[in-house]
Amino acid sequence: MPHAASRQPPFENRWTSGRKAWRWYRALESLGVDNARMRMSHPSAGQAPHFPDPDIPLGFVQDWLSWHDRRARRNAVIALSAGVLVVVIGVAALIFGPLPAI
Repeated sequence: MPHAASRQPPFENRWTSGRKAWRWYRALESLGVDNARMRMSHPSAGQAPHFPDPDIPLGFVQDWLSWHDRRARRNAVIALSAGVLVVVIGVAALIFGPLPAI
């Protein structure tokens, strides 16, 4: 089932579900990971960080950032695995020579 058709955004959170979760998710996606991370690390003088939707709790933002971090790590592992596979195939081709024609 595509994420847009489900009631939950594509990551687990403890804060809300349904339309509100999707509204917050879309607001954070439009802001971007780097901007959200910057706002979390540099709040205004004594105030909580400001996000596009003022109702977004910091915990939701943290869950969203964690989800993006996990996706980035998973994608890096997949890319590394694909690179290793290409190298192994190349080494095997050098060792065993070209495949015979059928």
